[in-house]
Amino acid sequence: MEARRILIASVVLLAAMRAPAARAQVLLTQPTHLGVAGRPEWETFAGRTPSGESLTLTFDARANTSEHTLLIRQQDVKQGWSVELNGQPLGSLVRMEADLVHALAVPAGLLRTGANTLRIGSTTPTDDIVLHAIRLETAPMATVLAAATLRVRVTGHDGMPLPARVTVVDAADTLAPLLALPGARQAVRAGVAYTGGDPVVVGVRPGRYRVRATRGPEYAMHEATVEMRAGESREIALRLARQVPTEGWVAADTHIHTLELSGHGDASLAERMLTLAGEGVELAIATEHNREADYAPALEAMGVSGHVTPITGNEVTTATGHFNVFPASQAVAILNHPHDTHGAFTPFAPANFNRVTGRSRGLARTFTAMEVVNSGAMRSDWMEPIRSWFALLNRGLRITPIGASDSHDVSRFIVGQGRTYVRAVDSRPAGIPVADVVASLGAGRVIVSLGLFPQVHIGNAGPGDLVRTSDARSVDVRVSGATWTRADRVALLVNGIEAAHTEMSPAASERVEKAEIRWPLPARRHDYFVVVIASGPGVTDPSWAIPKPYQPTSTAWMPVVFGLTAPIYVDADGDGAFSSARDYAERLVSTNPPLPTLMSALADHEALVASHAAELLELRGVNLESEAMRSALAAAARHVQEGVTAYVAAR
Repeated sequence: MEARRILIASVVLLAAMRAPAARAQVLLTQPTHLGVAGRPEWETFAGRTPSGESLTLTFDARANTSEHTLLIRQQDVKQGWSVELNGQPLGSLVRMEADLVHALAVPAGLLRTGANTLRIGSTTPTDDIVLHAIRLETAPMATVLAAATLRVRVTGHDGMPLPARVTVVDAADTLAPLLALPGARQAVRAGVAYTGGDPVVVGVRPGRYRVRATRGPEYAMHEATVEMRAGESREIALRLARQVPTEGWVAADTHIHTLELSGHGDASLAERMLTLAGEGVELAIATEHNREADYAPALEAMGVSGHVTPITGNEVTTATGHFNVFPASQAVAILNHPHDTHGAFTPFAPANFNRVTGRSRGLARTFTAMEVVNSGAMRSDWMEPIRSWFALLNRGLRITPIGASDSHDVSRFIVGQGRTYVRAVDSRPAGIPVADVVASLGAGRVIVSLGLFPQVHIGNAGPGDLVRTSDARSVDVRVSGATWTRADRVALLVNGIEAAHTEMSPAASERVEKAEIRWPLPARRHDYFVVVIASGPGVTDPSWAIPKPYQPTSTAWMPVVFGLTAPIYVDADGDGAFSSARDYAERLVSTNPPLPTLMSALADHEALVASHAAELLELRGVNLESEAMRSALAAAARHVQEGVTAYVAAR
């Protein structure tokens, strides 16, 4: 089989070598910004006047009797942009914000002798884009892109073939156009090729390239630089070492799509299997839109069934949000991207959700988990969904935090970039104990990761556990991450409010073990939960770049990597159970004390309890603007006043 693949690749290369040499006609040499004047999509475009809302180029050429090739270097493309030649559709730009070179075939007979017109435009020109260069090559696309053959073998530390992502950038650090040569099981896009263990075999143009192998956030990166000449075939070997210790934690992506089954994106079912294995996703939940899917046959067909355990799930679309449910019995129900608008409804919009008390309107409380990061639908403020999750926890709801990718694509949004580490045996990726995973998800025994892997213990307790203050004296934290990620801050949050933090030096951040911290256990008389968040500057390298927000709320964007732990619940009052801020408020309000008495009792609690008490009072018919309430509040402790005011402001 291997010999046959080599033969086929050689035949393709030989045909390319014998074809007439391509001659390039440069159509655009200067970067050209397209968009709507005065309406910058990102702050990087602020103060810049676009050249127009579309681009029209007129150039002289000769009629083509054979296929030619158009090469477009594009950047910041989010919406659909069509490419037309002489009024005929030629294709579209790649919907991807990375800097890349896109190749389009120009069919025979489309060019005219004399003047020709190339137009690039969009029905949604509010998408600011940059076109850096456009070239017309007088040879077929297979000839242009297969001028040389690049072969990349990726192995693990043991020298055995390893599924991986291979990223190829040119001298300008731009994702290079690649031609998938026949015979290899691979998923190829501009500058990217995923393999399930076979060598990557692609055609490239002559030039200097940086070739990098990756396998998700647990592995190191390995790269090589190669100079490719026309007619040349080169092979390079890259080896990946696993760096981040995640034993006992299963790497799961709970939100995954394919083109065939979900109807949009560009990842075929076969390609999706290669991307899952190539990013080190051990547990893959099929969440095709409103249908159940089993990935097991496709994993087997692509030769990567030994690397991934699949679970049949479903992304159910309702009038009040999208929910992932799995397994088929719907033991787990996840609220997806709660701050995004779909079908004119936003689950956590201010009109539907109180950001202080977690009270919701129009949203069924059937979910047991929620996405606090969706790497395919990032938020401008990455903490926004996390704060909303804190509000639900303080309301007394046991909601498990989830990291997921929501990937529909091979390369645009990386599958498994946002992921959830679930407490379960992970020694056999093909045999993950699904029942244990479901149980751990229900119990909140998880860590959410967008590049970093924090761990926390209070005594013997970890995420999802209840611990008594008499059983521990400290909060012990360890933050890990591959050497290509950075972490510069670790924070301890108590009931969602920062109680302590540590800043890390650049030297410490470059290590795998980025931080080891011991904080004293907070001394409080009332129960609380502890969450640890580690964060750092976002990855910008094309091999694992953090994507821009899907539905931005600001033109500013600062990418981050982070990881957070699910809560450890602390029984500080010693009654053997956990009481939330809502629980304490309900106990105080339930006896119907006079308002001055209630305000005095609230002084013994944190401001969050006062916020919930205010909501409970209002639900009982108390006018929070009444003279009696104003008088009682005026005499209350400052933090009680702040809690009531925060609730009123968020109504």
